[in-house]
Amino acid sequence: MASKFYVGMDGHKDSVRIAVLKGTGKETVYEATLKNAITKIVRVVSGYRVKGTVIAGYEASCMGFTPHWSLAEAKVDCRVIAPNKAA
Repeated sequence: MASKFYVGMDGHKDSVRIAVLKGTGKETVYEATLKNAITKIVRVVSGYRVKGTVIAGYEASCMGFTPHWSLAEAKVDCRVIAPNKAA
């Protein structure tokens, strides 16, 4: 049975904070602050595809839809979350 990985991203002008959870685990399996460069973000996030299913998400922000489009092209399910819809 393949694992499921959940990736949360918090984007800023110059950096993106990424945290990855495996399945229903409560501890992150990966945390990092990356330079806000889409190629680096896609490489890190899509790297989990070889281990299982990946679902990524980030709050709509200064990053726009570029991460969504780039991750979708890399076959990663990515969701853009409206700030006013977060619970």
